[in-house]
Amino acid sequence: MGIRQLTMFLGPLLAGLLIALFGDGNRTDGAGTGAMANATGIGIAFGLDALSFGVSAWTLSKVRLLAAAQAPSGRTDGPTASTPPATPGTASPAVLASVAQGLAHFWRDRELRTCFLYWSAVAILIMGPLHIAMPVLASSLPHLGAAAFGTLVGAHGAGTLAGMVASGMLPRLRWGSLGMTLLAFDATIGLLFMPMGVIGALWQGVALMLAIGVLGGFMQVRIFTWIQQRVPPALIGRAMALFMFIFMGLAPISAAATGWVMKGITLAQLFAACGGALVAVAALAFLLTPLRQVNDAPGTVPR
Repeated sequence: MGIRQLTMFLGPLLAGLLIALFGDGNRTDGAGTGAMANATGIGIAFGLDALSFGVSAWTLSKVRLLAAAQAPSGRTDGPTASTPPATPGTASPAVLASVAQGLAHFWRDRELRTCFLYWSAVAILIMGPLHIAMPVLASSLPHLGAAAFGTLVGAHGAGTLAGMVASGMLPRLRWGSLGMTLLAFDATIGLLFMPMGVIGALWQGVALMLAIGVLGGFMQVRIFTWIQQRVPPALIGRAMALFMFIFMGLAPISAAATGWVMKGITLAQLFAACGGALVAVAALAFLLTPLRQVNDAPGTVPR
């Protein structure tokens, strides 16, 4: 998780550096529209990005299953040898059954179910503006464009990384229970999100994104720790997969909704509405759900 946030911080900085070194910002097309500005630097940045996917695919191809790696070669007795190899026809039902078992367990746990539903609402409200509205906002800042977007994303990544470090250094820092701290931080993020659409200078956006990243990174560590304490060891992988699906799988839906909404409202209205909605969701969760009672004390028994 920390490595991912570090790459989110370094990636935009590297892209900005490539655009600055190889960009042709003073060059324009024949019509003088500036359509070719920084095209070389942007192309190199995309090329490096594509290369990174190739490296990732190569490393994944080297991954071997643990059971296969531990099986002694040529052995004909013992549990490993007597277990028939899994085939696609038998593996698929087993995987689906495991997923269904995990979902059923999470749904029976009232606090865990509430948290996952709450995080789904947060993801829908925040992920779309971050992926769709933020590039539009950066391009609206005069004489900055792609560089401004990279700086904003880098500020968010740096803040998230700093928040994760702070969470490890200040394990007792909280406001009441873990749930109360989560709701307070999310409400604060909503308030910080609201003025993003009216910033007039890059440093204002950097300050807001840095603060949002710090709060989000701080809570990520606490939430991951709580989930791992809450669920049985056999279900930890499925719980973390569901958590990651909420913030990554719902991102395209949120992005599509954001793009559709932006046809009828301004950036300032979009950020204000999403931030205000996040504050409202946190307030409703405090008043109507057991989320405020969630505690990260070890040994908490699911209800």
